[in-house]
Amino acid sequence: MKSLLITVSLCVLSCLLFLSGCELITPPPKERPVFGIGDDLIINEVYAISPDKHYAFSWIELYNPSDRNIALFEQTFTARAYAVGADGTVRYTEEDGSLWKTVSIPELSGKQLVSVDLPYPDTGFIASYDGTFIRINRATKPDSLIVIDQTARLPGPINIRDMFFFPLQKFALMVGDGGKIFRTSNYNNLQWQTQTVPATAITKNLHSVFIITTLKACAVGDSGTILVQPTVNTWQRVSVPEIYQTTNFRFVTFVGAGAGFSDTGFVVGEQGAILKTTNDGNNWLAQTSGVTTTLRGAFFSPRDDLRFRYRTGWVVGDGGVILKTEDQGETWTQLSSGTSANLHSVTFYDSLRGWVFGTGGLILFTRNGGRTWNSQSSNTTSDLYNAYFLPPQILSRNYYLLTMRTQRKYYYHDPFNLLDPVTWFPPGKNPNYDFIVKTDTGTTLFIVDLDRVFTGRARSIAPRGFLVANSDSVKFDDHVLRGPGTTLRVNFSIAFDTVITQTVSFMGNTFTIPRPDGFHFWTLLSSGEIRLQKLSEKIKLLGFTAEFLGFSVRTLDVVRYGNYRPTPDDFPDNQPFALAFGIPNAGGAMIPEGWSLARYNNDVGGDPTRVNTIESFYMTERPIPGYGSLRCTKCE
Repeated sequence: MKSLLITVSLCVLSCLLFLSGCELITPPPKERPVFGIGDDLIINEVYAISPDKHYAFSWIELYNPSDRNIALFEQTFTARAYAVGADGTVRYTEEDGSLWKTVSIPELSGKQLVSVDLPYPDTGFIASYDGTFIRINRATKPDSLIVIDQTARLPGPINIRDMFFFPLQKFALMVGDGGKIFRTSNYNNLQWQTQTVPATAITKNLHSVFIITTLKACAVGDSGTILVQPTVNTWQRVSVPEIYQTTNFRFVTFVGAGAGFSDTGFVVGEQGAILKTTNDGNNWLAQTSGVTTTLRGAFFSPRDDLRFRYRTGWVVGDGGVILKTEDQGETWTQLSSGTSANLHSVTFYDSLRGWVFGTGGLILFTRNGGRTWNSQSSNTTSDLYNAYFLPPQILSRNYYLLTMRTQRKYYYHDPFNLLDPVTWFPPGKNPNYDFIVKTDTGTTLFIVDLDRVFTGRARSIAPRGFLVANSDSVKFDDHVLRGPGTTLRVNFSIAFDTVITQTVSFMGNTFTIPRPDGFHFWTLLSSGEIRLQKLSEKIKLLGFTAEFLGFSVRTLDVVRYGNYRPTPDDFPDNQPFALAFGIPNAGGAMIPEGWSLARYNNDVGGDPTRVNTIESFYMTERPIPGYGSLRCTKCE
């Protein structure tokens, strides 16, 4: 009677699945499936087997749902910047623009702020179009400034359009309407001096100025005006191509200024104008931009900074236009900005990370060199005109961690074998991997890129690519079912726990890190939880010293299976995956032997607090690394 009931139940379940159009078994891959678009890595598949089997091994597959390469270990300098605009708007960020804080400066309330510059890390200036000119001191807090009005130091009334301070120098220039150019060689004490310009430029509004060296500068403005400064106090107007003799130029910049490579410069303006010089601005040649809209800002990779790919540049303008060159302006490609707003300025912090500022408080951010752009919240609807990015100082390290409930096998370590404080890993004096001193079950921490310590190189996952972290590389070689996706393997079975730790000092800082005898081999249990987490460390570099600023941990994905619930539960709404009724050898609600928990490939993760596991995963009898199954529409 009991066997008859089971048979009937299986038949009913099979009929329901057939009629609903659901497919719970991974089909043989015919072509690479189409996945959704996500922002960061997610867990794609979990293969676990009871660890009491002599052939037991586990693997966890991660998936990159984004359109960029994701490095498993990334070390970059965090961008810190000020942005200014209409209505006295001042914004500050120190987290790559993930949060733009409001900076309140009552002296600038309601004014049109056209320029911000910080010649020294803690000393800067902000200029308003109406001639208001202030000095800011950020020595206390970057969003709580000391403000000193400098307007009286100017020779007279001026509508300011732009200013430029030579880095780490007190030499500066300021330009504005009516051909006005002011200069100072000591902005702390001396008055700004009015510069003499050619008679043909007196009636022209000057929109941009750039100091090439301490002895050379260039300013541009209306009606084809380009002025160069061959000596400290002398300005002369140079000729431009005939088609641009009535064009209003908006911006000028030079490549590698101040580093001995100051000959190459660019000017942009109305009618899609882009002009280039290779002899300090004495001669200018027109370049083909491919657009006719007004161009307002530009950025070119400096020649002397290893953060950038030389010869690459970006130009922005009205109607959401973004142009890019990779051959120093010989050819230009228009990028998709996703907006029709007017764009006023563009800045890159390295070859990949860049920002654009525009009307309506628009801030666009790219992390892939401009191929795609995403908006950041500026918390304002006022137009943003200009920004200044502070020199690199805060080093940010990001890497991925798998926190799992596993069987742990601790191998022998010499008790006097201390951790290397630089690599945070045992230097390998006397570990004996064949001698297991203890076996238990508990929390395991697995740094996905830990083999970087031994290989010396960081790995990355390609867009729509997969990574398989396996606990036994030899046994994984026997797993012949492979999907059509680009699959990266991490053959590393060593992890550590959170209890066996030690304290070390490094560069004046104290750290709590794993102790050698806390490292162990790991094998996934057939019931448990896996968390994919991203760790971020901040280090402030001060010359030859460093200050550890702390770290943060962000959980990207949580997968639960086999009715396992941790206590206390950080994500109470995330339900464990319980096996569908009728699957043979289910072992209660655990992953059965030979099966895996696989993610539907049109699920790209998201908030781990939501009911994630039971809605995002299904059980498959044919685990295929590098492959995923589409959720059928009839099932939803």
